[in-house]
Amino acid sequence: MTESSLTQDIAAGSPVRLQAVSAEGQPEVTPALEELYRGFEQELLVPLWTEIGDLMPAHPRSRAVPHLWRWERL
Repeated sequence: MTESSLTQDIAAGSPVRLQAVSAEGQPEVTPALEELYRGFEQELLVPLWTEIGDLMPAHPRSRAVPHLWRWERL
C-alpha cells in the first residue's frame, strides 16, 4: 500500500471535519477556502487559525475564585 493510497483510505472515514464560517478573526468564506478545507480533511489536518482562539484567548479564562481567609476562623 502506498502512502497516498493509505492517506486516501484514512480520509474516507476522516474524523476531521472543517466548516468555513464567517467570524471575527477568520478568513472570508470563499469557494477556494472551502476547497482548501476539504484538502485539509483528506490529510487529517486542522489549520491553526481555526483553533487559535481556544489556544490563546485574548483574555485569561481563570477558573480560580478569590477567597478571603479570616485569621480568627483558622
